[in-house]
Amino acid sequence: MEWQDRNGIPKLLFQIHQAELQRRFSSTASIRIMTKHASLSSELLRFLDAVPDLYLILSTDLSILGASKTYLEATQLKLEAALGRYLFEVLPDNPNLSEPDGTMNLRLSLQWVIQNKKPHQMALQRYDVQSPPETGNFQKRYWLPTNTPVLDENGGIEYILHKVVDVTEQVLAQEGLEKSKHQVETLYGLQQITKEELAAVQAQQASFHQQEEIHAAEYAGYLELSKAAIEIQRNRLHAVFMNSLIPFLVLDGPELKFQLFNPAFQRAFPTKNVLGKPFVEAFPELAGTPLIRSIEQVYRTGETYQESEYPVSLSRHGDGTLEELYFTFTYQARRNEQGEIDGLLLFFYEVTDHVMSRKKVEQSAETLRLITDALPVLIGYLDKEEKYRFTNKAYESWFPLKANELLGRPVRDVIGEKAYSGVKQYIDRALAGERLNYESRMPYREDFVKYIYSSYVPDIRDGEVVGFYTLVHDITEQTIARMKLEESEQEARALTEKLAATNLELSDTNTQLVRINADLDNFIYAASHDLKAPIFNIERLLLILLESIPSEVRTSDEVKGVIEMIESSIARFKRTIEHLTDVTKLQKENSQEVSEVNLRELIDDVALDLSSQIEKAGAKLEIDVAPHMAIRFSEKNMRSIVYNLLSNAIKYSSPDRVPLVQISGKTSGDFAIITVQDNGLGMSPSGQQKIFSMFTRLHDHVDGSGIGLYMVKRIVENAEGRIEVKSKVGKGSTLSIYLKR
Repeated sequence: MEWQDRNGIPKLLFQIHQAELQRRFSSTASIRIMTKHASLSSELLRFLDAVPDLYLILSTDLSILGASKTYLEATQLKLEAALGRYLFEVLPDNPNLSEPDGTMNLRLSLQWVIQNKKPHQMALQRYDVQSPPETGNFQKRYWLPTNTPVLDENGGIEYILHKVVDVTEQVLAQEGLEKSKHQVETLYGLQQITKEELAAVQAQQASFHQQEEIHAAEYAGYLELSKAAIEIQRNRLHAVFMNSLIPFLVLDGPELKFQLFNPAFQRAFPTKNVLGKPFVEAFPELAGTPLIRSIEQVYRTGETYQESEYPVSLSRHGDGTLEELYFTFTYQARRNEQGEIDGLLLFFYEVTDHVMSRKKVEQSAETLRLITDALPVLIGYLDKEEKYRFTNKAYESWFPLKANELLGRPVRDVIGEKAYSGVKQYIDRALAGERLNYESRMPYREDFVKYIYSSYVPDIRDGEVVGFYTLVHDITEQTIARMKLEESEQEARALTEKLAATNLELSDTNTQLVRINADLDNFIYAASHDLKAPIFNIERLLLILLESIPSEVRTSDEVKGVIEMIESSIARFKRTIEHLTDVTKLQKENSQEVSEVNLRELIDDVALDLSSQIEKAGAKLEIDVAPHMAIRFSEKNMRSIVYNLLSNAIKYSSPDRVPLVQISGKTSGDFAIITVQDNGLGMSPSGQQKIFSMFTRLHDHVDGSGIGLYMVKRIVENAEGRIEVKSKVGKGSTLSIYLKR
């Protein structure tokens, strides 16, 4: 009888191990499927507690990530003492051996697995373990190790499964048999005996026969123990297969008949009666499909076949009703002891729900794209490398590229160097995590210049800015209209100065002013009226979008960010229209009804309206106005003046100190003077010249339209008054209103 193979492994144990590997393939594959898209998940940890096999889970730097309960019991290790530690620190060589090679052999196998990303079956190894651990007392142990890499979606090694079979008892039994055999050969080798020793030898022969019978009985006992151990392992594997949540089946012979399947398969197809039937007969709806051809090819070639999210039309309940289902599966050839293919191993799991959920998300994303493509604003997303990852169709009207052709391109290359230099500071602020709005003149090309109002919203994930969303509004027409309006105002002031020079030109100048004002009124009215319809259409489109998007998509960070930006833009457009309407009214209502206005009571009333704003800013308001001071003025216009001055003083307070706003009233000569002084941000000389222009704002960190002070100035000047400004950056501002008594 041949007891050893060429690697020194006992032949009987080698055959046992080969058979076991064939039977256990599905168990290893099941673990690989279960952990394909996860790290060391709680499901895998629970599996390790239940699996009867001896497993260690290792990282690629050979640190211990986990272990099965049976492994811990076999090695007497404590999981909490081993987690995160280096493998060979926890399991060192036995220093008492003359030539210990257990750690060296295991290290070489693991390095081969990491380099080749393939499983490696090691030969029989002696690898003694400490009992108890870390005491220096070693027990002799023999193992059959297998090292299997578990790959992630990108083909990298996520971790390594180190599985061992404890064959110590079988090896020791084999050594006992060899020792007995050697003793027998020694006894039979006694050839040189003297006649005087013959009688003694005959007596020893009788004793030897008795010993031979004893050794034969011992051998039979060891053999029975080996068979029992094999049967225990087989039963354990069978239990793993039967209790696995992954459907598993065995097809036998060239006809591929159902030989074995687990309950998970039966649950997937509860009415199918497939045992003993060929695969095509059990699933006739698959006849002639690529799936059947793939199965047959695996049987012919022995090459493993895998598919992910494969669509299959099946009758799950056997009533002929076909369902569109999706599966991820693997076909593996089964071989007999001669290495010939005699069947197939199939394991799979259904991913229909996952695929359908993903398709719904993709459909919702496509719906969102259709909506964003319909909006008259440029909506995009830039990553932290300043490259476009999303652009809507509006970009195509500005740039000579399709929206999808912009993806992956740096913003600098798309908008040009001149335009990029103007917005670089805002891009840096957005990538630093700041949400901001700004206006800018954008010279994209020599013949293409736009005025834009942009909103940047950072995309922050796990505390890190990974990009930002952009909304770019075209305000070219509004800006040009504002510039023309300012030019017209300058022209009107020039004409007014000429009126004082000659009475003869008074009539013509007044006529011209009336015409200019009428044109301005008509322009503002037309602009506000024409803007209402598209804004309301956009608002209705947004409502349709919100109703059509599933709640789980609507609440995602990406969609919420886009929706918030669209809603903010709509609100800003509506406020702009309202302010344009107010300007129109102001132009027409130069003479309001005049009455005696108690200035102190009006200030107290405005302060009450602004109480929440004052409280939020932690501001202190000081009023120095006589209780009975009265001014003959339009109460509505006076309220507008006080409200805008106080509101601005609070909004533009300095974060470095407690806001203090002082408002006073007095009379001097022909004027009543209202003064509002603050300790806020202050303004530069150039800023003081701009604050009364329509739509002008010096700071972007607070809400506002830039029209309030414009209206205050018009009200005061229409009443033949004036405004004086004194301000210093970082110190504060003082605005004084002079109204004729």
